[in-house]
Amino acid sequence: MKLDYLRNTLGRTRVVTLATATPVANGLQEMYVMQRYLRPDVLKDAGIDSADDWARQFTQEVRAPEVGPAGDLRMKTRIGKFRNTPELLRMFHIAGDVKSARDLNLPVPLLTPLPDGRRAPRVVLVPKNDGTKQFQEQLKARAEAIRARIVDPRDDNMLSLSNDARLAALDLRLLDSAWEYDVNTPSKADLVVREVMRVHRAHADTEYRDVFGRTHATRGGLQIVFCDRGTPGDKFNMYDELKAGLIGAGMPPRAIRYIHDANTDLEKAALFKACRDGDVSVIIGSTEKMGTGTNIQTRVTALHHIDCPWRPADIVQREGRGIRQGNQNAEIEILRYVQQGSFDAYMWQTVTRKAAAFEQIMAGTSEARDYELDPSEDVQNMVEAATGGIDDPRVMERITLGNTIKRLKSLERGFHREKAVTQARLRDVISIRDGLSGQLPHLDAIRAERRDTAGDGFTGYCTNGTASRAFATNERTRFAAQVQAAVEQFHTAWYQPSTIPTPTRIIATVGGVSFTAKSYRHATTNKPMVRFDLTRLDPYGYARSDAELGTEMSVTFELDELRGALPSAIAQRFEHRVNNLDEHDRAVRAKISSLVDEEKLIRQTVDQPWPRMAELADTEAKLAALVDAMQSDVAPAPTEMITPQAMGPIPAVIGPTASVRAHIWSPP
Repeated sequence: MKLDYLRNTLGRTRVVTLATATPVANGLQEMYVMQRYLRPDVLKDAGIDSADDWARQFTQEVRAPEVGPAGDLRMKTRIGKFRNTPELLRMFHIAGDVKSARDLNLPVPLLTPLPDGRRAPRVVLVPKNDGTKQFQEQLKARAEAIRARIVDPRDDNMLSLSNDARLAALDLRLLDSAWEYDVNTPSKADLVVREVMRVHRAHADTEYRDVFGRTHATRGGLQIVFCDRGTPGDKFNMYDELKAGLIGAGMPPRAIRYIHDANTDLEKAALFKACRDGDVSVIIGSTEKMGTGTNIQTRVTALHHIDCPWRPADIVQREGRGIRQGNQNAEIEILRYVQQGSFDAYMWQTVTRKAAAFEQIMAGTSEARDYELDPSEDVQNMVEAATGGIDDPRVMERITLGNTIKRLKSLERGFHREKAVTQARLRDVISIRDGLSGQLPHLDAIRAERRDTAGDGFTGYCTNGTASRAFATNERTRFAAQVQAAVEQFHTAWYQPSTIPTPTRIIATVGGVSFTAKSYRHATTNKPMVRFDLTRLDPYGYARSDAELGTEMSVTFELDELRGALPSAIAQRFEHRVNNLDEHDRAVRAKISSLVDEEKLIRQTVDQPWPRMAELADTEAKLAALVDAMQSDVAPAPTEMITPQAMGPIPAVIGPTASVRAHIWSPP
């Protein structure tokens, strides 16, 4: 409303400049909102009056497997790709100047490489325990009852179910403080403590510089732990559980701080300074309190996602606390903790789907008509976290491979359709090139025979073919009358229904250049037409190639127009074509050269095979091997995810929660 008021008052389109790091944070419809804020005139010109109009024009739904809130695998219809992508990107970038981190290439730390060499976040898989399994079964039953509308929404609903599922994915004690974990399985907090201590010890002696470039007296890095649920309170919570575990593992209590301890700007400034100066080794906080504006990157060595936020923009904000200019570490670890078979998988997959869409649309580089949500490397890292939550990752992999094969085969069919179009274009190029080449000697002859018609030098005649000979005239008025009379004698032919030009016996000559008339009806208006073509060029298809050349050598009239035209105007149109021969000759030669180049380019690609044939064959082979393995009940191959056995022993815990944690897991 305010922007509309400014536009109406100031009388101009541009009335505001917006700057944001996340123009699209949670939903594709936010693109429409940004366009509506900045360039509503562009939307109006495109006939888009609402968000629904925008979605119908630019998005398309697809079906794909995903993990539900209850941990079950199901097919779900979601927005899966963009349509009319070039138009969408052009419309969006009229008002949006997008610069990604890749574009800016800022000096920020790299991610610590995984065992396979990829620089990507590491997924820490928390094994499922008996309590988690039982709870997931309860969630499935609740979800089925909610979907079947057996239960009153006031008693139970998906929002309540999702909240319980998120809490259970963190720690079952958030729902039942009396719960005790099995002695052979760790909790998520156990694994977080183990990883934090590993990184803490690895960087205990790392030196850092102060703002003046001098070596700081305090050594050691800083780790950031993000957790949006289970915040500090009187009951069991993740913050106190983590702190107790870290203290039990040997970390000084003063080195562990909560963002919730700082309630004012001055308190936050003091806490952030302590983090930069090395007085704090671990800071635990939520995305809301420790996201935008938290500048503590100087010593950040690792960042831990204990839970997954709803919005991709929150992942960016979280990781931006460490992957940031001013971080003196060359590398940084990012760890994402996933409770197997829990709501974590659903959360990471939701964020994956959204991140894929936002990433593609922000890039704005594709000219494809349809753009599938095909995650890039960063988005695939989130997929790893999503699939880690399923009991047997091969289930999701099998469905995904099947969908990939379908998509590749669809792309292959599209490739062959485009190839057929390219082959048809090659035939057109050869045909037009040959036709234009055939014009050249005749153009030379016509130009040699052409006489100047300027002033009193005009000569011309027109005959309908019935006279024994034509009488030339030096008067433009008499020539025009001859044209009108010749056409009028054949006017009955103009009422034939065909839109294909039909030769007549009418011949007109101006300045020694001969034209032959054809009659037809206009394809759109159905009006009778007459067109005078250069006689000597007609067999070489020059009329067909006029659009390719950008020149016009025919003289065309509507019958009614010709009847009422001024004689001087009729003669002038013929003279203009005669005087335009030199320009037409240059255009023909330039076009022939262009067509020769186009033919060479097409021939280089038209016979090439589909470039992703090997990928399709490889994917089909993987699917076949996976199906055989699953049917033979072969255990899945080890993944790069951290397993409890690879973690080493979990340290004993002391402190206020020791009575509840006498069950600490230890390796066999």
